[in-house]
Amino acid sequence: MGVCFNQRVLGFSALCVMASSAIADDFMDLSLGELTSIKVEVASLFLDDSLDVASSTAIISAQDWQDRGVSTLGQALEMVPSVFSNTTWGGSEVLAIRGYSTELSVRGIAYSLEQIPLGSYVYANTGYFLPRMPLNLLQQVEMIRGTGSALYGTDAFHGVLSFKLAQSKTDKVQSYAQLGSPDHQQVAVTSSKYLDSWQVHSGFAYEQDGGHDLAFSYTDPINGDTEHSSRDQQFQNLSAFVNASRGNENDGKLSLLYFHNQYESQDFTGIGQQFFKSLGSKFDLQSSSIAQQGDVTGSDTQLDMLGVRYEFKTQHDLIIKNQIHGWQSKHEWSFDNTQYPDSLTLLPAFSGATLPCKVNQDSTSPNPLYCSHMLYQGADEQRIGYSLQIKNEQNSWNTQWVLGAGYDELTVLDSRFERIAPNGNSINYIDNAYNNKTRRMTHLMAQARSGFLNDTLLFTYGLRWDDYSDASDHASPRLGLVHKINERWRQKLLYGHAYRAPTAIEIYGSSSSVLGDENIQPETIDSYEYVLILSTPHYEIETVVFQSHWQDAIALVPVSPGSTTNQYQNIKENESQGIELSFRRQHGTWSGQGNLSYVESKNIDENESYYAFPSIMATINSEYEMPALKLRMGVWFRFMDDYELTDSDLTVSNKKQYRRLDTYAKWGISQQTELGLSIQNLTDRSNILPSYYSSENGLADTGLLLKATFKHNF
Repeated sequence: MGVCFNQRVLGFSALCVMASSAIADDFMDLSLGELTSIKVEVASLFLDDSLDVASSTAIISAQDWQDRGVSTLGQALEMVPSVFSNTTWGGSEVLAIRGYSTELSVRGIAYSLEQIPLGSYVYANTGYFLPRMPLNLLQQVEMIRGTGSALYGTDAFHGVLSFKLAQSKTDKVQSYAQLGSPDHQQVAVTSSKYLDSWQVHSGFAYEQDGGHDLAFSYTDPINGDTEHSSRDQQFQNLSAFVNASRGNENDGKLSLLYFHNQYESQDFTGIGQQFFKSLGSKFDLQSSSIAQQGDVTGSDTQLDMLGVRYEFKTQHDLIIKNQIHGWQSKHEWSFDNTQYPDSLTLLPAFSGATLPCKVNQDSTSPNPLYCSHMLYQGADEQRIGYSLQIKNEQNSWNTQWVLGAGYDELTVLDSRFERIAPNGNSINYIDNAYNNKTRRMTHLMAQARSGFLNDTLLFTYGLRWDDYSDASDHASPRLGLVHKINERWRQKLLYGHAYRAPTAIEIYGSSSSVLGDENIQPETIDSYEYVLILSTPHYEIETVVFQSHWQDAIALVPVSPGSTTNQYQNIKENESQGIELSFRRQHGTWSGQGNLSYVESKNIDENESYYAFPSIMATINSEYEMPALKLRMGVWFRFMDDYELTDSDLTVSNKKQYRRLDTYAKWGISQQTELGLSIQNLTDRSNILPSYYSSENGLADTGLLLKATFKHNF
């Protein structure tokens, strides 16, 4: 059921749960059997045995990604089956879970940091205003694959990601540094101090990367020639936090949190062909690659977050938790549209006239592309909220239960859409229709778990109701039955219902060419899972069979054939199904883990598969330890097969395959100091990933990367 990893054992499973942060420093001393029996609070709100949680969950610890030398969330999550990561505008990392990979399906994954919800109003994708999660300030990442709205409300549609900041149970300062090719540097310092009755955990991290010079080709839209360009994919990412607490749960515990992130990037994948495919029906064009060599974007974001939590236990063993949270984000994309054509010629059926550029806001030229310009688009958002939770973990009914309620208010403080010509003229400036709009959300939640037949049957059930000021209310149920066949075997039947409320841009639209619908309905999804687990002290094998049905999917479609104006509409019905196989094994100084998944997902209405999601994905990892030398070495192999470079207009099938071999080593030169070396993509294979915005010929993945790390505890 879960995969938990440490210095001695790298475990892998389709379902993984892990201990609370208080024991993380001793995690490396646990055997495989002890890892499985750890009590956790993941996905159920109760302290579940890792074999008995009623969700498909995974937890990855900081040790895992630091051992491998990776710094991206997507690569850290490669140990989880049926999860595919990709890059979009400005370098934002986006995920697809169990199929459904398009530019809009990446909306619908709920993010939280230290239990503070990070769901946004404009795009419903935290990755846009927090593009690169600072992994080296985290202690662990928890994940639910599949529905989670019964616990987390809207956006917990395809999955849930929860991030926990670094902390130690004793006084400790840890420094981490990494240098790599072609121009990669990062440093991080985390600290835990115990001052009288206060615990103060803090951290600072800075990372910069770039100079990748990733080549791409495109077809010139005017003459049809094949042209070439490249993307450097450069970014800087700075983060800091302070997390302080006083007291304990029995007598009352007060927790205070501040988190800051600032990110800048340039030369990542651009606007692609997605919005221009219909132009070929009216204009004399050889391709829809209108951006040409300027198919690149940059991003400038900032996030500041505050949280206050107070929890205590009453004399009746009720645990009561109050939380006040708030954050503000600033986010802007820049699109290099300076290579747009100077003019466009209509087809003979539409008069054959040549349309000149629109040069300023007063120009009446009908050219929809505005010719050469820079495009800036973004939003400043604010979220404040309060939540209350009452939990009872022990009672005579053999039933644990939780009641919860909360209120959140999301406001778009500012949002614009501006095109600026090379001479500095503003071609058009628009305050988006959702500028200054506010969404008010109220929720009520009840969850419980009951045991029968001496707890050989565990029944989990719950319901959450959410009410919105600008969308319809919704109820999200969940059911889970766990059967303890014997000490080694478990089987589970799981059902979950989830929804995603329409975002501000889907309700109100953005610019005159992207229209909203104020009557648009939430998306809904129903998922079903059967899980079978064999767990022993030395190995664990798990199989998951799943199926999901997605209704009223929101899509951006042309308002009429050949139109350059698009509108968000509820039009699609989708389904996904698949199987996941995971294992982990420990034998002396050897340890191993692996996973294999096969996923089919399709648009039922149009009878088309989601081609950009790999049907087959696998990860294999093996480690060998030499205790006398304090040396550990490992290899990591990632494989994906049967995917296309886009999810639309597939006139010719061009299936791709992804293979990447990594190797790494860690050497403990003293009890406090560790050195590491990792080589990613050892064979320097030229892998190509899909483009969710249909950039021609997909997106080149990075080649061979060499990284050296240094870690020291003070």
